Amino acid sequence: MRMRMPDIGRRVGTGSMELLRESTEIIKRGAKISTQSVEQFIAQLLITPLAEWHHCATHASESDAGAATRALEHAIRSPDSLFAAWLACDHVETALYRFRSVEGRRLCPPSRLREVRIATERAALALLVRESLRDEHFRLLRGGFAALGLTPSPSAPPR
Repeated sequence: MRMRMPDIGRRVGTGSMELLRESTEIIKRGAKISTQSVEQFIAQLLITPLAEWHHCATHASESDAGAATRALEHAIRSPDSLFAAWLACDHVETALYRFRSVEGRRLCPPSRLREVRIATERAALALLVRESLRDEHFRLLRGGFAALGLTPSPSAPPR
């Protein structure tokens, strides 16, 4: 089940995690988001072997994910996290280009890449709004990515 993100415009490759940090600095005041956790997750994905990433994404839990997905959508609808969520999904999409290699296409044909993208975006977004999610929802949303040691970074105190 693909989460519908707000139509903020076309996704463009940002090319730098710095944009995520700088852009969300303005909206972070008082928000319950953790861009640092998303940055660490994306960095981990970039060095994780594709077979392991594919395994984590395809072994995400779908049972009872409905309530967790609704909780995630509610947390992301907060004005403080909309732009940060869009950027996190953009970074996931950029990292997914690794699956366009010969090895990536062998592991995951383009017709199955959507499943990997959805599971990866869910995990990234769950990290982004971790403080707004119940523990059981977070565990369901991170799914198989728990094997990568996917835990949120402590967030900075609100300014």
